[in-house]
Amino acid sequence: AMGENCTDPPVCPYEDRITPYDDTLCKLWAELEGLKSSSSDSAMMGSGAGGDIVCPYLSSPEYSDEMCDMWCQIQMIKNDKVCQEPCPYELDPEYVLACQYWDTLNDLQDASASGSSELDQLVAAGTFMGSSTGSGIIVTCV
Repeated sequence: AMGENCTDPPVCPYEDRITPYDDTLCKLWAELEGLKSSSSDSAMMGSGAGGDIVCPYLSSPEYSDEMCDMWCQIQMIKNDKVCQEPCPYELDPEYVLACQYWDTLNDLQDASASGSSELDQLVAAGTFMGSSTGSGIIVTCV
């Protein structure tokens, strides 16, 4: 805090990592530690109302997990955004449709994990219903 003298400032636990990643890791760590010390527990949990975001460090050849973990926590605290995996089908010629299906599958998995009432609402809305016939077999998908 202002006016206080720090005798033993915190030491970045990433300062011994490979250059240039050590600098990025320490900057992220320092920002996250500062946010943690000045935020309430409820602000740290966030609601995700700020929307989804993709971590810019996912393709980093080194320390991508550590950098994304801290960066995503920072985004939740500062911007109420939730990190999401990018669609794995972005290089597919039919990526628009493939990514829509991928998003839908993730929505269903999330709804299934949160309990039957949310899944029941999605099924009742009919958003994920379809049917197919072939080889004399009728299949209804929900």
